[in-house]
Amino acid sequence: RIPYRLPELIASGDSPVLVVEGEGKVDILRALSFTATCCSGGASRWQLEYGQYFTGRRVVVFPDNDAPGRTFAAAVAASAMLYDADSVRVVQKGMGWENLPNHGDIKDWLKAIAEGCPPEDVRARQYEAVVDLVRMQPKWSAQHDSCGTGSRR
Repeated sequence: RIPYRLPELIASGDSPVLVVEGEGKVDILRALSFTATCCSGGASRWQLEYGQYFTGRRVVVFPDNDAPGRTFAAAVAASAMLYDADSVRVVQKGMGWENLPNHGDIKDWLKAIAEGCPPEDVRARQYEAVVDLVRMQPKWSAQHDSCGTGSRR
């Protein structure tokens, strides 16, 4: 098994990598011009060695709003850090993210962001919202270091 759209991930150079649960969500983010990936088979199938594709990269995890999503986010973040990602962020709050319903996801959040927006402006609004949301997230290692549970770099 390999991450979804691995050739594009490798070819994307040093652009940030957005990691989500599911191929459909990857395709939505790609349509907004982001580099995105996931693992096949669902959130519980993330492999530690997938982190090797994140060496030196900025990684942002968009977990689904449920227990498997949180477990997935921790697994992705840990594997990225193990393989020396430049930075890792896990989306947890901001711009309404914290108001997602149980099992809500990036698709639901993007739909909410687009509400009331003229159709011709939806893509630009969603793109900017993702960028702004990512900027609000603390680095993953800093979150865990403050609790004394993460590794220090």
